Amino acid sequence: MNAQQLRNSILQQAIQGKLVAQDPNDEPASVLLQRIRKEKERLVKEGKLKKKDLESKPIEEGEIPFEIPEGWEWCRISSIASVLGGKRIPAGRKLSQENTGHVYIRVSDMKENTVSTDNLQYVPEDIYPSISRYIINKEDVYITVAGTIGRIGKIPSELDGVNLTENADRLVFSVIDQDWLIKCLQSNTVQTQIVDVTTKVGQPKLAIARIQNLLIPLPPLAEQRRIVAKIEELMPLVERYGKAQQALDQLNESLPARLRQSILQEAIFGNHVGIQLSEIKDVKLKDICEIVMGQSPEGNTYNNSNGIEFHQGKVAFGEMFLKPSGVFTTNPTKYAEPDSIVVSVRAPVGTANITKRKICIGRGLACIKPKQDADLMYIYYLLESPEVREYLEDNSTGTTFKAISGKVLQNLEIPLPPLSEQKRIVAKVEELFGVLG
Repeated sequence: MNAQQLRNSILQQAIQGKLVAQDPNDEPASVLLQRIRKEKERLVKEGKLKKKDLESKPIEEGEIPFEIPEGWEWCRISSIASVLGGKRIPAGRKLSQENTGHVYIRVSDMKENTVSTDNLQYVPEDIYPSISRYIINKEDVYITVAGTIGRIGKIPSELDGVNLTENADRLVFSVIDQDWLIKCLQSNTVQTQIVDVTTKVGQPKLAIARIQNLLIPLPPLAEQRRIVAKIEELMPLVERYGKAQQALDQLNESLPARLRQSILQEAIFGNHVGIQLSEIKDVKLKDICEIVMGQSPEGNTYNNSNGIEFHQGKVAFGEMFLKPSGVFTTNPTKYAEPDSIVVSVRAPVGTANITKRKICIGRGLACIKPKQDADLMYIYYLLESPEVREYLEDNSTGTTFKAISGKVLQNLEIPLPPLSEQKRIVAKVEELFGVLG
């Protein structure tokens, strides 16, 4: 389970009443719903709400996804909150980066359950009167309804009463704990509903009526607060878990490569297979291999399938064996013979591959062909070892990009055991690689 899955699991446990203990002394959610309705009725009488704001679609038994504790109630968003939209600025007009005093909150500002103030934009003074009443308050909860849909959060105190984009709605409510509502709306149960009711034709959009009909489990107010406190206690632990998991994932990703490098280093320059030091002699690469530096063909002679396969750099390198380049030339210059090693001599320097076919090599590559006393795979693994890669990197030159000369390759000093021992080393390396998988 990764950190995000753990967060989701905690939220799901919370809205199912499994995160904190229930207290039979809590005022039940049914009473809470009655108080909310009386408050709505008062606002209707005052003309601040319409009669339709008292309506809520009945809940059918088949809609209920899970059992909730005694004292909780299933309800729709319309039973506990009013859902109000934002407003776009007039067509043909743009927001201003100059502070006019009228902040306009966009979906791109809505991040991490709050609003980022890093790149706020403002409503020009002359068009502010036309959208001035489409605001969001710090007591509200926002929900994004276009572009990125279903993002939930609240407004910081310093942005209380700012203008709201048409791509987000606000939930206006009283009595309900704001942080609990945010966490409830972020749960898998509610987010799945949001995905299911989002319009898929044209630009995806979450309509106000669909938000009003979202089904949520409502706990007693006191338990809402206990749930929030528990989640806030757990989330720092989840954050630490996430960071530790990320570090572990990075280690697991890099470990096989690091182990392979260690195996090569010890096998080639150490003593993994019981070789006596007296049997190993230090030689230069030119003493045991033919070295050919690449040279690009002259003229525009490429992509002629009647020619010979051409490689310029490591574009077609595989994990060990050279892949087809798909490029051909009828004017070849330098070759890499079958059962030889091609090495990149221009940035990146030192990567090696084995070719099983004759190819033409350009100036980004060199060919290393082992002689009679040198095993192909031993030389390949030697070239891939950290010590040799470091030597080639340290002896590369250039400012725009690094490159190594033929002389650097020729003078590379390597340990050379007898041919039979080279083969034993190769067998041991491949055995250990096989264990790594």
